[in-house]
Amino acid sequence: MASKLPPLQRFKSLHTNENILIAMDGLLHSKAVFVTTFLMTYMIRMSVSDSPDAYISYRLLAFIFMGLFSVVLLPFLKKFTLASWRLGALLSVVQIGAIILWSELDAFPLILALITSIESTLYWRPNSYFSIVEVRNERRLRFQSMKQITIEVVKIVSPIALGLLISDTGFTMTATVILAISIIQLFVSLLFRPRRKIKFQRHRIRPVLKHVFRNSHLQKIFVIQFLRGFMVSGAAYLIIPTLLVYNLTSSDIDLGIYTSIGAALAIALILTFRRVDTKYGARWYLAISSIPAFVLPMLLVFMSENVFVTAVFFIFSVAVLESLFNVFLTNRYQGSIRRNVLDDTYRLEVESIAEVFLCSGRVLSMALLLAMVVTTGVTWLPIFAAICSLVLIPIILISTTARIRELEIDEAGLSSVQ
Repeated sequence: MASKLPPLQRFKSLHTNENILIAMDGLLHSKAVFVTTFLMTYMIRMSVSDSPDAYISYRLLAFIFMGLFSVVLLPFLKKFTLASWRLGALLSVVQIGAIILWSELDAFPLILALITSIESTLYWRPNSYFSIVEVRNERRLRFQSMKQITIEVVKIVSPIALGLLISDTGFTMTATVILAISIIQLFVSLLFRPRRKIKFQRHRIRPVLKHVFRNSHLQKIFVIQFLRGFMVSGAAYLIIPTLLVYNLTSSDIDLGIYTSIGAALAIALILTFRRVDTKYGARWYLAISSIPAFVLPMLLVFMSENVFVTAVFFIFSVAVLESLFNVFLTNRYQGSIRRNVLDDTYRLEVESIAEVFLCSGRVLSMALLLAMVVTTGVTWLPIFAAICSLVLIPIILISTTARIRELEIDEAGLSSVQ
């Protein structure tokens, strides 16, 4: 594709706003690694019984609030899009500050869940919109390439760096470094100056809901969003490998190394997937890639103390589910919404409804995981993961049907995953 483009189109330098969007995504992904993997292990260590209950409760509450705020905050997002984006960056600083002050907060999971859900809602929706409207077509190829390279480099380098830093200086000092990164991100957001005036129609959720429940194509998209939330994006399945690795090694360095290996493998899988992503190739590639999702947990039922199998399970979850499947489903969904659904002025309403379905899947999976951990501990987690992996079957079948495949994504439909 790139060789067919005129030279000026291929090598057009990026605008300041486009560089700012890339920098913001890179900084945010370094924080995301810290808030997910390493916050979980820290909360386990700080608990009385070395239990993941507090972390799972935090994630469960955060997803409940995300689904709620995606609708409640919609009028504010439409009227103050730039202010919402910057406020999300500010709340990112507050989020890390709350983590540092955890010992002084009695209701930590609830407070952190509220901050995280509002920050995510305010930041990601405008960020996705700016990535579409602020990037000119002649620079879009270069923008997407630079953005993807930046994110993948951060995903590979930051887990090892953070793991080493936590081991050498402790969690609180590492959190202080992440706080500094979040402050830098906030100042970078203040440099952003939209070149296009954003014009949205007034908030109209009822007509959109009426359209949604009459549109069979939208119904299929929302089913995919629910299944994606249950298994692929922020799902309980992705927490299980981290819990198992930490129970065996209790090492932040090991978690960092395994996460970086998974990120590197994800790049290879995604690049390979782009070559086979045809009408039938996508289905078979995803199906073969998903086989370990069922096999590895079943092996751990009989080899629970095997560090190698546990590490492979962790790397697989990072590379295939958290990266390959998530990128594929996100791009399918965004391309479908952009091209086919409603007038672009009401796209935020449709995405808010889709967010509710996504968070509903996450809430169900987290609630089941919390019930499992409270009643049986971590003993039956591999069996729970194997059962959950069956959800990949309808995900693959629905997301690779001809109706969905006809809605090819373009660069404008790409965005970062929450």
